[in-house]
Amino acid sequence: MNSILTENVFGNESVRDRLEQAVRTDTISHAYIFSGQAGLYKSNTALLFAQMILCDNENKPCGHCPSCLKVSSGNHPDMLVTDAGDNVKSIKVELIRSIRSQAYIMPSEGKRKIFIIRDAHKMTIAAQNALLKIFEEPPSSAVFILVTENLQKLLPTVKSRGSIINFISPSIEDTKLFLNKKYESKYPKELISNASSFAGGAPGEAENILENTKVTGFAPGFFKAAVSGDLYTFLQRILSMTENRTSFLQYCDSIIKGCSDLIKIKGQSNGNLFHPESRQILTEYSRKLTRANLFNIIDIIHKCRDTAENTNTSLSVVAMNMLLKCWEEIH
Repeated sequence: MNSILTENVFGNESVRDRLEQAVRTDTISHAYIFSGQAGLYKSNTALLFAQMILCDNENKPCGHCPSCLKVSSGNHPDMLVTDAGDNVKSIKVELIRSIRSQAYIMPSEGKRKIFIIRDAHKMTIAAQNALLKIFEEPPSSAVFILVTENLQKLLPTVKSRGSIINFISPSIEDTKLFLNKKYESKYPKELISNASSFAGGAPGEAENILENTKVTGFAPGFFKAAVSGDLYTFLQRILSMTENRTSFLQYCDSIIKGCSDLIKIKGQSNGNLFHPESRQILTEYSRKLTRANLFNIIDIIHKCRDTAENTNTSLSVVAMNMLLKCWEEIH
């Protein structure tokens, strides 16, 4: 297997093997549901599966035939990839109806048409019911791949008609080894170690953190401004938090992990910290905050994170509300 997409199935090689077997034995299901937390290369695996199905050569995917190259570039006429988008909070029924119509059109080049729906948990109920209609009587040429981080938000009827494939997170240590080998000349080992811990072992999430190192260092600065600064300086953090929705969610996760570190320090726990390089300064802040403060801040962040992820509320409004509530809790 020579496809460049095979590089990013680390931790779930058994899933790749299962999909290869389905292609090799021509037992491809009409619908798959790739389920698991963020950062486990689910979308990449969906593209790899599309390559396997559409590849022109016997050794699938070869990675260099016209079909494989078109899948890699996102330009294959028999593959459609869609998602909710950064600024859209749900996948509407109109989009699914359009996909359903396209599914009944015969493939242009191969024997199959592949429909990859990322953020599948963001489909509205009406959208899921529209998808269910084609799941019940699928065209023989159509293969649907739903990619989700929240399987519970899919209707039971949708789940029952798809082949659910659960992606698991590798251990933090295994992810460190994998990323050190992949990025040995690009990132220092300490940074890779911190990113792997911060991501809980999810390799894709760790890579996102490596590309945005401001995230891992955000929590210590957040608590420094909250405990020692003035309100105006503290609120200036809105500027860095609201660059885009993805970054905002990462910053929220950073603060939650910072709270977790402070709780461990207060309890004199020997457990690993998410910010080991900041233990000394976090120890200082832990003396000024109670456990109740920290648990309340975690609750505030979780609620605001959920609002940002699942509604169209302005990020600036969500961030302002979150920071003011955190300030009130601390002071």
